[in-house]
Amino acid sequence: MLYSLTHYLKAEGALGVRETAEVTIGSRHESFVFEPDAYTGKATQVVVKGPDIDPKTSSTIVVEKGGKGFAFASATWNFSTEKMPEEERGDFFGVSRRYFKREQTAKGFVLKPLAEGAVIGVGDEIEVQLSLRTKHEAEYVHLRDPRPAGCEPVSLTSEFKWKLGIGWYEEVRDSGTNFFFEQLPVGEYPFAYRLRAAVAGTFKVAPATVQSMYAPEFNAYSAGATLAITGASSTAAAR
Repeated sequence: MLYSLTHYLKAEGALGVRETAEVTIGSRHESFVFEPDAYTGKATQVVVKGPDIDPKTSSTIVVEKGGKGFAFASATWNFSTEKMPEEERGDFFGVSRRYFKREQTAKGFVLKPLAEGAVIGVGDEIEVQLSLRTKHEAEYVHLRDPRPAGCEPVSLTSEFKWKLGIGWYEEVRDSGTNFFFEQLPVGEYPFAYRLRAAVAGTFKVAPATVQSMYAPEFNAYSAGATLAITGASSTAAAR
């Protein structure tokens, strides 16, 4: 493969040549030079810190390359906030999450969506349903769903699973449940697992996140949630 790539680059006149890249982020401009016989020795990136970000101009990024070789560029926003996202976001990937109360009836167990005003008490079972979507085939993908602090997993077993034509490793951790996919074809895939309400209180739940492990700029997250748990005779709400 390396010989084929070398032969192709030589035929294209892109082997052993000087490369340049011009990056423009709003009013900021950076130039990069790549010599064929010298390693840059550092990360080739432009970092714009929070105070320097102008929403009107910094959202436009232009990368221009000189020379005949190939160049790959990516742009990533990193942010931190205590406010839970009110809606899911994603492009390459998408993930959504819903909570249900699992109740025993004369006809068996039924699932009732946890909406504002739903009753949750210590000892109740909650089913978490995740929907993972991908617009393009992907490899080595990590889906993580944080667990509400007042809940404990019903199953403590981490194991490989197979369903709907895909395989994954499902890992139960103290802080949440992880799903690892070696291959993820285009499509939408549902996952479900159960929790048990264990401690009374009101708990914020961080969004479920999905990310390519070797290309972290491809990611998505669900909406956040707030889960309130009281004693068996009290009322609670989850949203």
